[in-house]
Amino acid sequence: MVRRVDQQLRVNRLALAALPSHADLAGGAVPRQLHRAMLHHLEGVCAVTSATLARGGTAAHLEQRDLFWREVRSENPWLYTRMRRSLLGATSNLPGQAGRRATNLAYHVARRVVGFS
Repeated sequence: MVRRVDQQLRVNRLALAALPSHADLAGGAVPRQLHRAMLHHLEGVCAVTSATLARGGTAAHLEQRDLFWREVRSENPWLYTRMRRSLLGATSNLPGQAGRRATNLAYHVARRVVGFS
C-alpha cells in the first residue's frame, strides 16, 4: 500500500475538491444526509492515508503526510478541524514516534477486524 500512496493522496485531494461547501448545504443544493455521508467517507479515507504514510516510516512519507494536512488546513479550515478532532483523525495523527507506533497498532487491529490488506 505504501507503494501506491501517491495515488491515494491524489484520490484524497479529488474527494476534498468534490465535497460540497457549507453554502451549498445551507442553500439546499445538497441534501444534508449526502453531505454527512461524504464527510464520514472522507474522514475514513484520510485516516487510512495518514496511517499508511505513518507506517511507511521514512522522512519522505512523514513529510508527505504533513504536506497533505497543511493543504487541507489551508483550503478548508473547518474540514481540517472536523477531521483531525474525530476519533479516526486523532488516532491516525498522533505525534511522535510513540504516536506512530500507536497508529500502527490501531491499523493492525482495524485490519484484523475489518479485513482489509
